[in-house]
Amino acid sequence: MDIEEYLKQKRELEGKKELLEAKEKLRQEKEKRERVREEKGEVVVKGESFLKPWMIWDIIVLVVVIGLFSTAYFFPKENYDEDRIQELIDERVKEAEKNLLTGSAAAGGNSGSEDDEDDEGVVETDGEDENESESASQETRAKQPGPKFSIYLKDLDLGAFDEDGKINGEVLLISGASLYEYALVVENKENKDMLCKVDEELDFDTDLDGEIDDQRVKLDLHLLKFDPLETEDLPDSVVGSGEIIGTYEARCYFCLDIFCDSYAQYTEEAATGKFKVRILEAGDGDGGNSS
Repeated sequence: MDIEEYLKQKRELEGKKELLEAKEKLRQEKEKRERVREEKGEVVVKGESFLKPWMIWDIIVLVVVIGLFSTAYFFPKENYDEDRIQELIDERVKEAEKNLLTGSAAAGGNSGSEDDEDDEGVVETDGEDENESESASQETRAKQPGPKFSIYLKDLDLGAFDEDGKINGEVLLISGASLYEYALVVENKENKDMLCKVDEELDFDTDLDGEIDDQRVKLDLHLLKFDPLETEDLPDSVVGSGEIIGTYEARCYFCLDIFCDSYAQYTEEAATGKFKVRILEAGDGDGGNSS
């Protein structure tokens, strides 16, 4: 036997020895655990499974559930009238609908009357395209006195036109130019804020025959907000020939807040201012006034 074969057999024997020692060690540990369980009073059945405490509780719960199910299943049931049940449900539904409709009507009536009293005749100035229903509801509110104000036109050199649009009782004559410059003046005579909307109407009698040959109308040309006792002086001009009649109508209202973002339409007051000028081309006549 050579050395290599000898060493090989020796390694095999050592491996078998280690395996036997490991098995013996496991056997000893197993016997030790069994002795400890026996000392603690635990029942050990070799080769068979044993019940644990939590398994016992599961079995008890299962028995209780089965008992309750059996009782409920086999217990005699009371015979209910399905038609009567449906009738009661229908009655409850109808009663709920009636209460809902009654409550909504009452709430709508109360809030509507209060809102109508508070908001009727109130207009927001941020949006000038108010709907017709809102305007109609505002018109139903009783008219109340509006702001005191004045509106008139004035010539930049000669001063104010009178109510008939004349200066010193005569129509103002302009020659040598087709452009006429003037000013619109609106004065707030109240110690309160007010808002005014101004319309413009220009009538042209170009051939001086007493009939209107052309007319130009601009509604809500100006939207003016006034502080107490404030005056607005707005320069304007017109180009044409012949006799021109300018009529400006202002509709003014009391403001409802310091910024005049809303106003009371039921306080509307209206007034007009007018001017009349006769514009003659060069050579047609001398400048001055004419009756």
